[in-house]
Amino acid sequence: MRVTTWTEYSLIISIHLAKRGRKGAGPVAARELADSERLPADYVEQILLRLRRAGLVESVRGARGGYYLAKEPAAISVRDVMAASEHQTFEINCATHPVDDDRCNPGHTCSIRPVWYALQQRVDELLTSISLADLMKQEADLFGELAQSMLPEPDPTYRSGFLFGRRSMAVVTKSAMREPELWQAVGNTPLLSLQLPPGHGRIYLKAEWLNPGGSVKDRAARAILRDGLCRGELPGKRLLDASSGNTGIAYAMLAAAAGIGVTICLPANASPERRALLEIYGAEVVLTDRLEGTDGAVERAREIATDAPNRFYYADQYSNPANTQAHRDTTGPEIWTQTQGSLTHFVAAMGTTGTMMGTGGFLKEKKPGVKLVGVQPDSPLHGLEGLKHLATTPNPPALYNPAVPDAVAEMSTETADHTARWLARQAGYLVGWSAGAAVAAALDIVRQDPQAVAVVIGCDTGARYLSDPHRWAVK
Repeated sequence: MRVTTWTEYSLIISIHLAKRGRKGAGPVAARELADSERLPADYVEQILLRLRRAGLVESVRGARGGYYLAKEPAAISVRDVMAASEHQTFEINCATHPVDDDRCNPGHTCSIRPVWYALQQRVDELLTSISLADLMKQEADLFGELAQSMLPEPDPTYRSGFLFGRRSMAVVTKSAMREPELWQAVGNTPLLSLQLPPGHGRIYLKAEWLNPGGSVKDRAARAILRDGLCRGELPGKRLLDASSGNTGIAYAMLAAAAGIGVTICLPANASPERRALLEIYGAEVVLTDRLEGTDGAVERAREIATDAPNRFYYADQYSNPANTQAHRDTTGPEIWTQTQGSLTHFVAAMGTTGTMMGTGGFLKEKKPGVKLVGVQPDSPLHGLEGLKHLATTPNPPALYNPAVPDAVAEMSTETADHTARWLARQAGYLVGWSAGAAVAAALDIVRQDPQAVAVVIGCDTGARYLSDPHRWAVK
């Protein structure tokens, strides 16, 4: 039986719509629903889409549009909602997780398999017999009992509950995790201009270093954590991933607020500030060979995940679609709104490539003429932490589609350092080396095209690199 956070959210949404319909309040917008129930807005949209495809909800377009139940609450069962959200309500373990090739062969006589199928039938019958109307009544009864007792007011974090107690299964659903307020602070970063000499185009820096964790990686980390929660992997397991530092810090910070354990495989040449922040946030740090970089950290993370699959949820930021989707859902729309669609170029340094793939893909759909410029080091041996020389790396990120960038600019470590120093001294923007590389690429663009409007991702804060004073010193 699959009762994941995804299923819980689907039931919460369905009951909310049922209550609203009973009050005659009309359709509810997805954003309003997410805010009132304190659910992740992007997942609310996906759940509503699944419920609509299953014929459980309908939608109305327009300024006063939104969603409402397609049927009476008494006509929608718990099984209907679970099937719509999970596509199945019960998983036959011996069919999907064989423990023995001979005993679990379909042609073999097995005394356990009939038990599983009988249990599946009983569970489906039970879930079919309980409607949304039943859940609403049982929730009202529960709160009525609390009110009649001398207990304090019900916990405000308690979400729509459901009881199977009268049918021999006692289940009270309380939110596995109310999304921490800190998570809502990620994103919506300002777009800051650079003052350039006459005859140049314009450059705007997307100030991602102002995210609570100090980097653009807060966005991907939040999306990956949300995905792990909806899959039911978290918080029961520790989140495991390889990182050059920034994503690991974002994981550790956001997970600390949610009570989720984190293990990060980190190259030993990561800056002391990055390692210190990981440990301060309570992450377990596994150091890997400094000469193997992030590729070596990835290999070690995979080994750990293989050895202890029941203990770790391997997030794998380099191939996790939630990484790209985070930028398609947030970074891209923010830039489009902030520039009112006037940008001509989008410039981003590439490591996992999630920022370029997600943001760039969104901007191309909105404005096919916009030029996407990826930035990478000029050689495999470089000092730009987190970036990859994609042409020579033995393990290119699975997220990377070389057809997305219109151009790839290669920057030397020295050029990136020089530009980061210039940004700090001339504009007051303390950013890291990768942001310096991206701004250097944008400067080349606006020098050649006075009409260019380039938006650059300011990847992370330069405070991560203060242990390299020689790189900040004026040459």
